[in-house]
Amino acid sequence: MSELALANLEPLQSTINAVVAELRAAAREAADASKAPATERAYASDWRDFRAFTASIGRDARPADPETVALYIADLAARGRRPATIVRKLATIGIYHKASGFDPPTAHGTSAKRR
Repeated sequence: MSELALANLEPLQSTINAVVAELRAAAREAADASKAPATERAYASDWRDFRAFTASIGRDARPADPETVALYIADLAARGRRPATIVRKLATIGIYHKASGFDPPTAHGTSAKRR
């Protein structure tokens, strides 16, 4: 493509980028609004449980390191929590870390660092 043709596409690309940004923002708002009150309560309860656990072993809840999360999983299993409950609690830990600007310690190979 010639430089002139590429230059003519630049305004179109700017418009496309703006529309995509608006769609992303709308999708985020819809996702935030779609969380049922029961889900929000479950997340809050899960986070309180994780914070209590980390306090009991003298570790930080945020940013938590992967070893702390592994110990928490072992504790949950020892308390008889079902796999689906453990998965939800891990998701909650990731959500709270991301919301604070930290990499989630629940993803393989990540370290807790400020973004």
